[in-house]
Amino acid sequence: MDSLSAILLLLGGVVIANVIAVKFPKVPQAFYQIGIGLALSLLPNFQHFELNPELFFMIIVAPIIFNEAQNTSRRALARNILTTLSLAIILVGTTIIVTGFLVHSVLPDLSLALAFALAAIVTPTDTVAVSSVTKNLPIPESMMNILENESLFNDASGIVGLSLALTAFSSGTFSMNEGLSAFSTSFFGGLLIGAFLGLVFVKIRLTLLNWHIEDTAIMIPIEIITPFLIYFISEELGCSGILAVVAAGLIHGVQKDRLRLSSTKLQFISSSIWKVLTDALNGFVFVVLGLTLPTVTSDLLKSSGFNSLILLAISIGIYFIMTLMRFLWSHCLLKNLSTKDDFTFALSGIHGTITLSMAYSLPLVTVSGIEFPMRNEIIFIAALVILISMLVPTFLLPHLITKKNEITILENIGEIRSKMVIYTVEQLNVTNIPSPERQTVIETLYNQQNFLKRPKKSDFYDLLEKTQEIEENILHELLSSGQVSEKNGSWYEKYLATTYQSTRGFSLKHLIMHLKFYSLHLFKHFAIKKGKKALSQVTEDQKNTFKKYYNNTKDDFILMEESSYQAAITYLTSITTVDNSMAVTLVRQFLSVRHRRMFSNETELILQNNIFINAFQLEYNFVQLQLEQKLITPATANLLREQISYDEMVYMQNNEAYLS
Repeated sequence: MDSLSAILLLLGGVVIANVIAVKFPKVPQAFYQIGIGLALSLLPNFQHFELNPELFFMIIVAPIIFNEAQNTSRRALARNILTTLSLAIILVGTTIIVTGFLVHSVLPDLSLALAFALAAIVTPTDTVAVSSVTKNLPIPESMMNILENESLFNDASGIVGLSLALTAFSSGTFSMNEGLSAFSTSFFGGLLIGAFLGLVFVKIRLTLLNWHIEDTAIMIPIEIITPFLIYFISEELGCSGILAVVAAGLIHGVQKDRLRLSSTKLQFISSSIWKVLTDALNGFVFVVLGLTLPTVTSDLLKSSGFNSLILLAISIGIYFIMTLMRFLWSHCLLKNLSTKDDFTFALSGIHGTITLSMAYSLPLVTVSGIEFPMRNEIIFIAALVILISMLVPTFLLPHLITKKNEITILENIGEIRSKMVIYTVEQLNVTNIPSPERQTVIETLYNQQNFLKRPKKSDFYDLLEKTQEIEENILHELLSSGQVSEKNGSWYEKYLATTYQSTRGFSLKHLIMHLKFYSLHLFKHFAIKKGKKALSQVTEDQKNTFKKYYNNTKDDFILMEESSYQAAITYLTSITTVDNSMAVTLVRQFLSVRHRRMFSNETELILQNNIFINAFQLEYNFVQLQLEQKLITPATANLLREQISYDEMVYMQNNEAYLS
């Protein structure tokens, strides 16, 4: 099987696993992906599947880390920078040393250098795996920030540790001074190179935007190739490509904030592509894990002198040591955490993509050309550590974390969305004069509110009766003051009754009124057609007389519709609350659709789109204010921004629908 066919089949496996995970969400998604990999391993062409270890980091790891970095909270990172560095450098280094010595003492056939290499491989944590296992568990926001930031940097520490261990294995010697020097060069050199190149790529993209070049066919490929190029350049310069990608991702995250309002289309497409890409790559790794486990196990049984039960015991011991060290580190150094939180933090050190990627990055042969010793054993242990680190928290974390009711969570989000919409509508009412365009925007905004609740039919019908009464009163005032003719007023009153009756479902009265309405409409159509034909046969004076009559009739209908519509909308605006907003929204929709059918021109619809832009900016402002006042969490803020961005994309990219 050629490489392209294999990759396509693996991606198909990722899709199937994701579908199953959506259908049966109680089991973490990664387990389904591993299961699909095991199933694929039964195919003849996949029984000895291997990836090129030299390309694994650049193709798989670099884009995943880049996306995690650009989406991380820079405020949370700055606030917890010392904690992050202690976890990512000191804890990782300590864990590698302790675990390495213990593994070598238990498994003396594994040289000390390779024992350190194994420890470096299994040490990095993976927030993607954490999210998969804890999807339905509310990990505290502060702890989740620490876990995310830790994983960004401890990946690099583990990779640097692996590189040093392999260097010591190849040369047969290890110098502490040389090791520290190499670590510093790789670690801080990678950060500097990544920051510099990240700024260069950001400058390129911003320059293109300043030139009004927002073509996604240009901008998106530049963004996608960024992590690959930066990783490659940093590695060629002898520094950590992963840390370079982390630094570049943080720089690009700042750019995303700057672009949030100025280029919605670009932001939406970029976010969507990155989500699809990273989800696919993460799933790809777990499918590969399941795919290669049988091969590694088979090779072990054929060539290894170690009993698989011994390797399983070593894997369990490694996991226990690392978890214990995380607990002690949290208990002694992390502040404001209870003992239960310490256990939660320790168990949340779940391993995944990076660990497996590092394991597969081990060379197939040594520098002298002989087969790399115990490569299968190391990969097997790494795979078992990943599985154990996912299984244990799956069973234990639910007992440590109180599971919130999902409906309550959704209601809270719905309440925040309702407040956001109310705030935006209030600002629009202050900054924009009353107009049908403004009401259309307000109507759309109200549709963004809490969709868990639907208004009672009785409330909806009560509001309809009230607005119909208001519109009929306005019509009677116009008739009384002589502003419209009796004939036109009578017709419009029947029109109002017909349209309001249409909202109450089918009835005999409804059918009769519709027949009358369409009969009048048909009569009007032929009358106008006949009038236009006659107009071509009469004198100029007669033409002017006919036009004057037609314009006066048209003016009457415009006056009646505008006056009654504005009165009804003003009433709805005055009574709107969070509790009745859904019923009000449905009535607004009814009124606005009717109004747009009677009056629609391109200028008004362009004005409507401008009001939409203003409204979305107000929503972003609301989210930022709530976040600054600590009334919502960063996760909630990100969710709201994502939803606003999606709404903005949908509405502003469908101008054709408004202008049709």
